[in-house]
Amino acid sequence: MPSSLLRTIALFSLVVSAYAPAFASEQPAAPELTAEERKFFETHIRPLLVKRCVDCHGPDEQSSNLRLDLRASAIERGGDSGPAIEPGKPDHSLLMEAVRWESFEMPPEEQLPAEEIALLERWIKMGAPWPADDPEQLATLQDGPISEEDKAYWAFQTPVRAEVPETDSDWPKQPVDHFILRKLNEAKLQPSKSADKRTLARRLYFDVIGLPPSQAEIEEFVQDTRPDAYERLVDKLLASPQYGEHIARHWLDLVRYAESDGYRQDAYRPTAWRYRDYVIRAMNEDKPYDEFVLEQIAGDEYAPEDPDAITATGFLRHGVYEYNQRDIRTHWQEIVNEMTDVTGDVFLGLGMGCARCHNHKFDPILQEDYFALQAFLAPVFWDDQRPIATPEEIAEYEKQYAVWEEKTADIRKEIEEIEKPHLDKLAKAQTEMFPADIQVMMRKPVAERKPLEHQLAELAYLQVIDRMKRFKSSSLKGETAERYKELQEELKKFASLKPKSLPTGMTVRDVSETAPKVTLKNRREAREVEPHYLTVLEEDQPQIIPPQQGETTGRRLTLAKWLTRPDHPLTARVMVNRIWQQHFGVGLVESASDFGTLGTPPSHPELLDWLAVDFVENGWSMKRIHRHLLLSATYRQSSLLDDNANAAQAMMVDPQNRLLWRMSSERLNADQIRDSILAATGELRTHLGGSSESPDGTRRSIYTKVIRNSQHPFFTAFDAPRGTSSTSERNVTVTSTQALLLMNGEWMLKRAEKLTKATLEGIPASTSDKNLERVLNKLYGSVLSRKPRADERAALIGYIRSTLDQQPNGKQDADLLAWDEMPGTGQTAMNLNQASTSPRPFTDQPVLAGMNEFTIEATVLSRSMYPDASVRTIASRWNNNNKNPGWSLGVTSARSSYKPRNLILQLIGQTASGNVEYEVVPSNIHLDLDTPYYVAVSFKLDDPSEAGITFYAKKLNSDEPMQIAHAKHRVLRGMFDPDTPLVIGGRYGQSGHRWDGLIDQVRISGSRLSQPELQLTQKQPGPTTVVDWSFESADSRLADQTGLGPELTIGTPGADHPLYGPVSDVAHTLLNCNEFIYVD
Repeated sequence: MPSSLLRTIALFSLVVSAYAPAFASEQPAAPELTAEERKFFETHIRPLLVKRCVDCHGPDEQSSNLRLDLRASAIERGGDSGPAIEPGKPDHSLLMEAVRWESFEMPPEEQLPAEEIALLERWIKMGAPWPADDPEQLATLQDGPISEEDKAYWAFQTPVRAEVPETDSDWPKQPVDHFILRKLNEAKLQPSKSADKRTLARRLYFDVIGLPPSQAEIEEFVQDTRPDAYERLVDKLLASPQYGEHIARHWLDLVRYAESDGYRQDAYRPTAWRYRDYVIRAMNEDKPYDEFVLEQIAGDEYAPEDPDAITATGFLRHGVYEYNQRDIRTHWQEIVNEMTDVTGDVFLGLGMGCARCHNHKFDPILQEDYFALQAFLAPVFWDDQRPIATPEEIAEYEKQYAVWEEKTADIRKEIEEIEKPHLDKLAKAQTEMFPADIQVMMRKPVAERKPLEHQLAELAYLQVIDRMKRFKSSSLKGETAERYKELQEELKKFASLKPKSLPTGMTVRDVSETAPKVTLKNRREAREVEPHYLTVLEEDQPQIIPPQQGETTGRRLTLAKWLTRPDHPLTARVMVNRIWQQHFGVGLVESASDFGTLGTPPSHPELLDWLAVDFVENGWSMKRIHRHLLLSATYRQSSLLDDNANAAQAMMVDPQNRLLWRMSSERLNADQIRDSILAATGELRTHLGGSSESPDGTRRSIYTKVIRNSQHPFFTAFDAPRGTSSTSERNVTVTSTQALLLMNGEWMLKRAEKLTKATLEGIPASTSDKNLERVLNKLYGSVLSRKPRADERAALIGYIRSTLDQQPNGKQDADLLAWDEMPGTGQTAMNLNQASTSPRPFTDQPVLAGMNEFTIEATVLSRSMYPDASVRTIASRWNNNNKNPGWSLGVTSARSSYKPRNLILQLIGQTASGNVEYEVVPSNIHLDLDTPYYVAVSFKLDDPSEAGITFYAKKLNSDEPMQIAHAKHRVLRGMFDPDTPLVIGGRYGQSGHRWDGLIDQVRISGSRLSQPELQLTQKQPGPTTVVDWSFESADSRLADQTGLGPELTIGTPGADHPLYGPVSDVAHTLLNCNEFIYVD
């Protein structure tokens, strides 16, 4: 039987789990065989097994831990998936399922001949008679599923501090360099020269604080000639608050940090950020790693009165959650499984997930080990109401709250009596959606629930609470409604007595002092598993002593203390390897979260152990390890091939640079690219901590919202993880999407605009060498933290001048537009077309900003519709992003869901609930093509009734009466973005949604005009007119006729500086260049 058969048996256990009990030294005696049975086995079965199986499953090799030359292995103990043969039951034997090709086709190359399959089936039906094993052969069978060879694997041995290799070279600067140099010498390679000071400074800034150095900071370091200048810079950056922000990002990737639930609803988690801030503080304070681990796994047991330790338990809360899952049992098991998996990934550097269904196929991790690890975590109970505060703060709050409670007791009691029947009805309806057994648990008194029942009932009850929140006072009627309103007003009078709520977060505690049972189930049995450590690491049973304070099992604290034992084989190794990875791109163990046999062995095993021991012996200080590596000669090497005399040989011997004969260039990650762009434009906001903000803003990336199912396109493009699973290393892809985002993305175009404006501020319009050199020095300093080289300066000065020479000479803004006569009025109108190169008039002055009501009027003629659902825009103050505030007046196109040629108002702002929404308000007035119209919309922002918005439309070449339509709206405020210009015939920063036709007589008033006040009857501007662009004066067509408002500009908003165009091109190019996005 070929070895592939046994691989199938191993694979089959992915579907059918089988627990393999330890093999006792004394085997049960084989049953006595009849002469006929013995003859059948020796004549037909043993030769078949020897022919097909024993090469890979015999004394020399035991694939999948299965031997088929011994009865004790094949029938009694089995391999990774359990016994392959069940005597008397061929249909229950994994061996038969495999050779029949019922589940897996084995052997995969060709099915066994039918006669051999028949022989195996007949033999198993007979009871699988097999003579007793030879004692000498039996002695070669390993005792139990974990062998001495398994235990001897390098990662499972306690790290031992190796002697630092001696060398005659003066190259090493730190002990790690001696280990690196020895390996290089053995490979007949040599290290590269040190990088120059500018390169080192940039590398250090990005590696330590994640942000680019300013030009002044680089110059300061370059000019510092003190012998310890580099060491001083390292210490300065390690002491920076930005260090914690950057290093925390690596940890947040590992622990699958996100701020939404995942699944379909993907609800926002408003307090998740507290864990993020805890990690940042821990890194900045250099919290010892053992304490860092203790707090995250068992902070509530380890330091129950420490707010930081309580916050740290959020580590166990970052898994996904499906808010409307009725199968509560399955969902809770998925949650606990995920906690188990990520604990193994993060702290042990072992993939535990495979052992959930069967013994791990490649690593000595038993299925029982998986559930034993889970048993430490199983008592976890979600606690979102626990105050994150000191005992003194809690006591003071409770004291003040008691006063408020006493004063408002009668009022609240009456309110509760009114609400109760309605809330009970909602709760009952939601409870009845769950399976019957869950309903029983939910209705049980808490004191009578078993631990698992309480966990399941409270998980289900989250959905009940959500349903009860839907109660609205508007559902109350008559006198009850009036009384309820009166009571609420009475309650408000005591608001000054009610203390401000203490902060809460996503934390955990144990469900009780008694742990729920953890059951290992397979098709043979179901049995309870107690907590114990990985068998391959330690066979002694843990001594679990519950803490004296609080209702808790002490299990998680026991696990955390075991993980942080100084002699633990994995914990310190895994963490120092992660720190190495942060600075060198790849860990000494390349597979940073897989130290098992499928992972890569360490490139420098003695160095890894030396670092692990040094880490523990020096108080588990993470900053100390960072500092050691940053000060090393290995880290300071140049990444350039020209800086290594033996580069050609090195590229042949070690093309992946695992021996570190040079430094490797690295692309900045998504966070660093975004933050660097904002730093270059001067927009980056660097204050520490607090709730998260939109990625469209200017806050540092670590403080932006991480929404699993709606990741910002910039982060998606540049390989940021979504927080759905532990990520030990970010992918680094190169895609067209990245180039498109950087070249054409709206956010990027706005950044280039900001950078250009900042660069040209205070700069004369002169094209002299001196002036243009000044511009380029300023621009290069902002983006690349240096001055341009002579060749760069000459080429760019030439580009700027040639671009300016090609621009229309002496043309006024109005001359850049086409003008035509508006039919029906005979007046001059702008003649616009939809081409992306067609200029659009705009003003970046704050027209209508902050006004609660306004009226927009214009005379228009539309020549065409878009073939899709795009909108022909008359006027707007919006960038077409449905999450950014703004408004737009326009006409729909061919495939619009609001029907073609419909006059509409698009609004983006806050509704009554405070949520930002995008809303289309249709007038249902349809404009004919090639027909001149007067159109207007009057709007009162805080009036959502039909009187709030009124549309007007009148054909100018017909006697037909004015068409009037009223419409409700939901957006009530927050509609104006001060950075978004008002554009005529288009939208800010957009090449689409453009008007194709004539526009004239644009008038905007700061009030809701009535019909008699409209310009169709009132030709002169009224008292509330803000701007009146009539386009009639040949000398100043784009001027406001009131003399009070802004003049329209043609081109890019804010680009009135003569040098803006070509300098903007240069700015945008620099933000895209490799020198900006990569670090040497």
